[in-house]
Amino acid sequence: MAGGTHGKARTDAMVKKVGAEAAASCQLIVHDCRGDLANVGITSFRTPIFVNKEVVSSDFIVGIGGIYPNHTAAFGGGSKLALGVLGMRSIMHLHYRHKAMGWGILETNSSFRKDLDEIARAIGLNTTISLQVNADREVIRLDCGDHRVYYKEAVAFARKAFSSSISSDPDVVISNAYPNDLSLTFVRMKGMAPLRYCRAGASRVAIASCCEGVGEHGLFPLIVPRFHRARSIFRQLSVLRPTEIRQKVAGRLKQQWATTFARRGKRRPTISRSKSNNPILLYRPGSSCESLPLYIRGIRVTCSWSDVLQTIQKEQGGRKNLKVLIYPCAPLQSFNHHEQQ
Repeated sequence: MAGGTHGKARTDAMVKKVGAEAAASCQLIVHDCRGDLANVGITSFRTPIFVNKEVVSSDFIVGIGGIYPNHTAAFGGGSKLALGVLGMRSIMHLHYRHKAMGWGILETNSSFRKDLDEIARAIGLNTTISLQVNADREVIRLDCGDHRVYYKEAVAFARKAFSSSISSDPDVVISNAYPNDLSLTFVRMKGMAPLRYCRAGASRVAIASCCEGVGEHGLFPLIVPRFHRARSIFRQLSVLRPTEIRQKVAGRLKQQWATTFARRGKRRPTISRSKSNNPILLYRPGSSCESLPLYIRGIRVTCSWSDVLQTIQKEQGGRKNLKVLIYPCAPLQSFNHHEQQ
């Protein structure tokens, strides 16, 4: 179970993943990114390759996963499956040294992906099985073999099958986080992407079960522990060379200057990330799930749909005939930023 920095999977989750027969007859190993790892070298991007020793000792390695939109690498799957069995130091390098590609864009030749390709080759991950599912979790495409051969075409299929438009017009945007809604961490990373592109003052609603509670991410935790920001800055500096640190600082100052200039010039993009003061309202259907904080980092949790409706009415000043945009399966949907819906 290649979870990267997402923490240890529960036993019942493992059984659901592999099936009862495999769970009873096979050895199931959960990767620990902070455990005893093997050092198998370094990539041309200077990323150290610390990998699970069970992977190194294996005669044949097959990666199994899905091809879903992803913020850092545009899409998951392919060589990105290798990230799940790496050590924390390797994962830090990958996230901090490469620029995030953006959610679900049609790009398979980024530095992030090239670095992962080198890592996959170094650890012997030359065969992958990639599945794509629809909103009912039915398999609609399956690719098997060398991901370097089929990955670009598989991503193009995903973009065509699940591409959606975004719009800054709606008064209410509803994002259904199924089927990647096991934890609030997954929901924030994979199920709330449409809610980042709302107009100021829009009501934002996410629908998710979060049956495994808050969840975990070692680099980007949802519940920020004490001194996390300082630790995160130290981690980023530790993987950069002095020239890269200067470049990042200069880039950050340039970005701040451009933002200030744009504000003074009153230039506004047609679609931008939401600056809404309204928190995201997370609606959890059902009641047999682990508890969540009622409010956490811009998200308010409720199990009442009546509460959702009342909150929308209050946020929209009691107006009638609201324009509502619904994303039925947000974790699978990528967005065309140049079209209005």
